[in-house]
Amino acid sequence: MVYTKAIREYCLQNEGIVFDISKEYKDHFSMMPYKTFCKILGRLEEESVLVRESHGAYLTAKKGHTKKNQVVDYYTHDGHGLVIGYAFYNAIGITDYKDSHKEILTNLIDSRTKKVGRTTLIRMNISTFDK
Repeated sequence: MVYTKAIREYCLQNEGIVFDISKEYKDHFSMMPYKTFCKILGRLEEESVLVRESHGAYLTAKKGHTKKNQVVDYYTHDGHGLVIGYAFYNAIGITDYKDSHKEILTNLIDSRTKKVGRTTLIRMNISTFDK
């Protein structure tokens, strides 16, 4: 019960983030058993506090923010990443081709690559990304 309350309050205080299970567990919730942590996330999904985006990643509810931009915004904010590929080419007007898949170079993930929905995240160790 105490664990559930702690995770629920964390989600409500951090609206609009991508809740990466491994990162959040390691950084904030390692005091509880991992199986308990995963069960609580399932319950919070049923209560619509979290929305499952892909295996290992949830979105926290945020009013007035579109779900499709939430992943991009989270992994590129404050110079922590940049969009590459066709999404970037479209933004600067090089091509009109629309690709539903996005690629982001970011330093906010621990693994080499991670897939969140239709977005591929690629770990990039560039010191200028870190603040």
